[in-house]
Amino acid sequence: MRKQYFIFLIVLFVSMVMIRCGDESSEIVARIGTEEITKAELIEKLKQDYRNVSLNQLSLEDKRKSLNKLLDERRKLLKAKQLGLEKDPKFQQDRETYADRLIAIELYNQLVRDVILPEKLLRQYYDWMHYKIKAVIINVGYQGVKIYNRERTREEALQLAQTYRKQLEASSDPEKTAHELSDDQRNRPVLNPYRIGRFTPKLDSLVFSAGEGDVIGPVDTDRGFIILKILQRQETSLSPYESIKNEISNRIRHYFRTREKELFDQYTAQFDEKYHVEFYDDAISNFLHQLQEWGVKENRKLEDFTPEQRGTVLAVAGDVQITVDDFLNYYKTRLFRDFRKYRRMEDLKNGWLRQQVTLKVWTLEGKNRGLDSAPHVQEELHQFEITRLSQLVTEKEIDEKINITDEEIEQYYNEHREKYKQPEKIQVWQICLNDEATAKKVAQWVKQGKDMEALYKKYMKPHKGQTIPYSLGLQTRNSRFKDVVEKAFEMGPNKLEGPIEIGGDFFIIKTGDYIPEQYRTLEQVKNTVHSEIFNQKRKQREKEFLKEIREEFAFRINESTLRDIG
Repeated sequence: MRKQYFIFLIVLFVSMVMIRCGDESSEIVARIGTEEITKAELIEKLKQDYRNVSLNQLSLEDKRKSLNKLLDERRKLLKAKQLGLEKDPKFQQDRETYADRLIAIELYNQLVRDVILPEKLLRQYYDWMHYKIKAVIINVGYQGVKIYNRERTREEALQLAQTYRKQLEASSDPEKTAHELSDDQRNRPVLNPYRIGRFTPKLDSLVFSAGEGDVIGPVDTDRGFIILKILQRQETSLSPYESIKNEISNRIRHYFRTREKELFDQYTAQFDEKYHVEFYDDAISNFLHQLQEWGVKENRKLEDFTPEQRGTVLAVAGDVQITVDDFLNYYKTRLFRDFRKYRRMEDLKNGWLRQQVTLKVWTLEGKNRGLDSAPHVQEELHQFEITRLSQLVTEKEIDEKINITDEEIEQYYNEHREKYKQPEKIQVWQICLNDEATAKKVAQWVKQGKDMEALYKKYMKPHKGQTIPYSLGLQTRNSRFKDVVEKAFEMGPNKLEGPIEIGGDFFIIKTGDYIPEQYRTLEQVKNTVHSEIFNQKRKQREKEFLKEIREEFAFRINESTLRDIG
C-alpha cells in the first residue's frame, strides 16, 4: 500500500506544478480578443526566458519579446476556438483528465498538505532562510541508524558525542577537529551553507536560533548523533515569500511523510466508502487473460480489442465507471511493452486500477466541495487550454497543410548530396605500451600468431593518461583516437605493424576491413530528407500563419504595467 501511495502522488504531481499568485494576478498587461495576460503570468514567462537574470535587469525590449510570445499563444487559442477545435473529442477527454487532477490536487492540499505544512511553519522556515549559515559537523553513529551504523550502542555513542562536543568547543581549528572525529568517511566536515531539509526540524530550529561560535548537540537523528559548531551567520536577501513558498514546502515535506501517508490513507478509505467503490474481480481476471493472449499475437495492434472488450467495466466509484478502454487509452502504444507488467489480478487491481479509483474518489469529493470552481483551479485549467489548443491549431493550420512530393525529395537529395556522404572507415585493433623493448617482444609474439587480445589485457598501458580499448571497431579520420587511426589509414586494410612510436608510446596496430568514402542512396536517407524538407516548410508556414493571425486579432498593451515589472 505504501508503494501505491507514492505512485498516486506521482500521478498527481509529476505532470503539473501548482502556481499560486498574490495580488499581482489582477493586474492586466495586455488584452487580445476575449483574452487577458496578467502581470503575474508575464513575470513567470520572463523567469523562464531569462533564467539567470533578475527582473530589474531586464530591458523594456526583453519584456516585449516575452509578452509577444504570450500574445502569439493567445492568438493561436483564439484561432483554435474560431475553428471549433475545443469541441474535438480528444481535447475534451484530455481536458477532463487534467481537470480531475487539478481538483484532486486542490483537495489533497487542503486536507493533507496544508495540515502537515501549515502556513505558520512555512513562514518560520522563510524567516530562517534569510540567514546563510556556515558550520562544521561531527556525526557519531550507533547500531541500527540509517547512515552511520556502527558497532557501538546508543548509550556509548551518546557518551562519545558528549566528549566530542567538549573537544569541538575547545578547538582552535574546528574544521580539523570535525574532520578527525566524525564518522563521516567522505571527509566533508563543513556545511557551507547549512541547508534546510537535510536534517530534522528540531536541528533546523537549533541551528537558525544559534549565534556564531555556538555549539549545538548532540542531537539524536536517524543517522546518529550530530554535533554542530556555527562558524558564520550572514543575513542574505530572499525572493518574496509567495514566490518560493512551494520551494520551501518541497524541501521540508519529507520530514512529515509518515503523517502525510496516514492522512492520505485515512481520507482515501473514507472516500472509498462514501462513493461505494467496487472492484469487479471477474472482469479484471477476464481482461488479463485477453491481454496476455493479445501480447503473444504476431502483428498485434490496439485495434484488436473489440468495442465490447473496451466497454468492460473493471471498477466503479460513485457514478464513474473505469473500463478497459480507459486502460488502453492510458497506455496507448506503451502497452506493446508494458503489458508484461500485468500477469496476476493483483498486479492490475492494486496497481493502475487502484490509482485510477483513488484519483476518481478524490476528484468526486473535490467536486462535491465545489473545488472545480476554485479560481486558481480555473486559472490552471485555462492555461492547459491555451497550451493544448495552441498545439491543435498548429497541427491543423501548419503541419497538416504541408505536402511533400517524391519529386521534391529527389530534388532536395540531389542538391544536398554532400550532406549524405559517408566518410571512409577502417577497422582497428591496438596495444599501447610505454617502453620499446616490451613493445618489440609483444609485436613479435603477435606476428607469431599469439592471441593479440590476451596480450593486450596483460601488457597494455594508458596513452597520455587515457586507456585505449583493444578493439576500436570501424573508425573515421575524425576519431577521438586520431593519431592511432591515422597510422591505420596509412597502413591500409588487413595489415599488422609495430612497434610504432606515437607521442612517446609504442603501439602494435592491426587493421581489418576498409570501407571507402561513399554516398548513401536516396532510399537509405529518404525519411531524413523528408524530415528536413518538412522542417523547412514548417518554419515558412509558421511565419505565414503567425502573420495571418497577428493581422486578424488586435491587441492592447498596458504600457505602464509593462514598465513597472522588475
